[in-house]
Amino acid sequence: MFEQPQHSSSLTPSLSDNSISGMTNNSMLNSQTLEEYCWYWGAASKEEISAAMENQQNGTFAVRDASTKGQYTLTLRIDGTNKLIKILVENGRCGFTQDSMDFDSMASLVQFYQTCSLRDFNEKLDTCLLYPLNSPQSLTCQNSMKSDSTIDPSYRVSLLKCTFEAIHAEYDRVSRRYDQLFNQQLALNEEYNRKQRTESAYADVLKIFERKIAELKTTISGEKDLNDRDRESLTINIELQEERMEEIGKAQNLMRAAIQNIGLSLQKINEELGRLKPLLLKLHKKCEKYRDKLLEMSKQKVTHAQLDRVVQSVSLALDSEPSTLSTFLLRISLPMSNWCCECWLWHQATKDESIALIRSLMNDFDNSNASTDGIFLIRPSSSRIGFYALEISKDGNVHSCLIEYRDPRTTIDHSGGYGFAQTQMLFASLMDFVRYYSAVPLKEHNSVLDTPLITPALSQLKQRKEKNNSNTSNTDHQRDKAKLKRIEAIDDATELSTSRDDERSKEKILDTLLSFCGCANLLKIGMMQLVEINRGSARFKQLNYCLNDIRVRVSLFAYLLPNCFIPIFERYNSNIFISFILIAILGFICVVLIKTSRQRWMYSSQAFLLGTVNAWAIKFSVDAFEKGRTDVITFCLYVILFGLFHFSEFLMTAYSNPDSLRPDSFLLNHSWAYWTAAMCSWIEFWTRLWILPTFYSPFVSLAGLILCILGEIFRKLAMCHASVGFTHQISFRRSRNHSLCTDGVYAIIFLGYVGWMMWSIGTQLVLCNPICVISYAIVSYRFFEERIYEEERYLIEFFAERYIAYQRFVPTGIPGISGYEPTH
Repeated sequence: MFEQPQHSSSLTPSLSDNSISGMTNNSMLNSQTLEEYCWYWGAASKEEISAAMENQQNGTFAVRDASTKGQYTLTLRIDGTNKLIKILVENGRCGFTQDSMDFDSMASLVQFYQTCSLRDFNEKLDTCLLYPLNSPQSLTCQNSMKSDSTIDPSYRVSLLKCTFEAIHAEYDRVSRRYDQLFNQQLALNEEYNRKQRTESAYADVLKIFERKIAELKTTISGEKDLNDRDRESLTINIELQEERMEEIGKAQNLMRAAIQNIGLSLQKINEELGRLKPLLLKLHKKCEKYRDKLLEMSKQKVTHAQLDRVVQSVSLALDSEPSTLSTFLLRISLPMSNWCCECWLWHQATKDESIALIRSLMNDFDNSNASTDGIFLIRPSSSRIGFYALEISKDGNVHSCLIEYRDPRTTIDHSGGYGFAQTQMLFASLMDFVRYYSAVPLKEHNSVLDTPLITPALSQLKQRKEKNNSNTSNTDHQRDKAKLKRIEAIDDATELSTSRDDERSKEKILDTLLSFCGCANLLKIGMMQLVEINRGSARFKQLNYCLNDIRVRVSLFAYLLPNCFIPIFERYNSNIFISFILIAILGFICVVLIKTSRQRWMYSSQAFLLGTVNAWAIKFSVDAFEKGRTDVITFCLYVILFGLFHFSEFLMTAYSNPDSLRPDSFLLNHSWAYWTAAMCSWIEFWTRLWILPTFYSPFVSLAGLILCILGEIFRKLAMCHASVGFTHQISFRRSRNHSLCTDGVYAIIFLGYVGWMMWSIGTQLVLCNPICVISYAIVSYRFFEERIYEEERYLIEFFAERYIAYQRFVPTGIPGISGYEPTH
């Protein structure tokens, strides 16, 4: 009963029989397919790639044909040297060793190691394939595309990635500030309460002193028999007590002032927390919005893993960011309409084009007598892959500065980001770089550039185009006014005739528009129906694929066979012993005589066992209903629920995640603890029935039945929605198709957890087992507490800040279980 579905995990790459049998050649690995990728250098020599690799940063890579025909060589830049790695190709599969031939194409191998470190292959190669080294053929192709069309989808992807990186950096920075303020709030609240207790103690002590002094004064005035010595001693004691009271009073006043200061600090912190919380939610939604936009760019093959790599790099860069710099960046506010990435980032520009654009804008500024300093744009560096170049105007000249990017995942201290070459001032995103230098002059980098970033060039270019369009529209408007004056000079008769003709033409136009609107509505309705048909056909194709799977067909046949024949045996009043013999013969025919492989035999045997148990449970429940045996009906209902759960697990896995379908998908070989718990429930049921036969409530059984049904619905919804991301075991290593599911039902709670717990407790309510109900609840709770903690620890390791953000807003669904809480 104690199994945990993982809502976002997936199995490691596996080699199924079908996938191997369908690949007997290297057609997917030929050079014609690889020529589409910029990192493939074809028949280039080792010396050519080594020359191109000079001065490139760690993680730059290229693939070329090896000297052995049909094999390939990966060249990787690491620690300032080039490492050559042989890629083996056999029977349509490829990999680094004979034991790791897990990839059906070279592209899938490269894509996998772009997000996973090569240390799994070689401990000394602790890096990913970060930066593809563009081959000469790909550069030629890009230039031709640029000349043929001004719209490049890769340009749009680059802008979206830059914006996504900037928004996530701001979100992470605000989140860290929020956590810092929250911790300060907790510490100040604790100190505030402590000082209040101290101030209250001071007040109590002062009251004691006042009472003692009053008693001493009463003694002096009331006792007439006191001698002078005692009276003087009491007077001195009163003076000492008053001095002590004065000291305590001063300490109390200081404590009150400290409490007041802490209260003011708490008020400021609460105000800032109240301001940051909606901003944090807004930025989180923006991150998800731009992530979805990037994933929709299917032609550019943007994957979850690539975006997670961006998130990880930003988070590592922020870990080493000074707190003063973070505070300074949080205070800078720029109008995003004129300072967004599209306003200053030009991915398709060369150096000459950038300088020409800035000079043309400088001429416009000269004509308007405005300052020409600070006009800038940023473009990718043509000489250093992964780096950028800043073009900025100053004193009538255009200066170029190299912006270096250091990947924090490849540095020893995990410090990195964007910054000028040979400097230690690094920023987590290009947008942070622009924001900082929009407020700080660049003279700290270059004494000649005593100017901040003032005017984004592309934004100014857009304004110039809008101004030209406005001037053109004004000219057209004046021309229209002149025409209108000429029309007004026409005599009344002609004007009346013209107006009648206009009315007739308007009526014709109106009729045409009405007919067009009718056609448009019909077209809209047709398109909606077509969409619904397509959606239905997609579901039908998935179901059809499931039913055409030989493993599913064999299992369905084996499951339904006893359910069909046992009622037939019952109809002819067959002896139960004879019925068992006939069922065994049918099972032998079903399992053995069908020409299937050993694995299919394992499918059919388990399905036949579940079908037989289900059929006999139905038969005995019908007989018990006729005899009025509620105890037998209850146990048969439990058996039916138990068998349906295991068979439905197999069917739902076959429908939602057919690649992970195994004989273990029936969960019959779950664990010894699972079957021990089941047998304990059976023993308790029959023992309780023997000792306390009247201890039974049909309402409790009905509640348990409803709980089981709801649990099954929740669990199957989780499996269906997560699809390939739902597995029955925790993945301890991130695979290439490992993705995080945060939408749909998983945007509310972890239905897989809740559904399983509801079903397991519901089965014991059906049996009215009080001991097992409590035991199942306690053991399930402890099991889920450990399993969720362990699973989330790996999920945070795999998905970093993305899962932490998801964890912050989505509960586990089980009260008291918060999962793994990372510490920054």
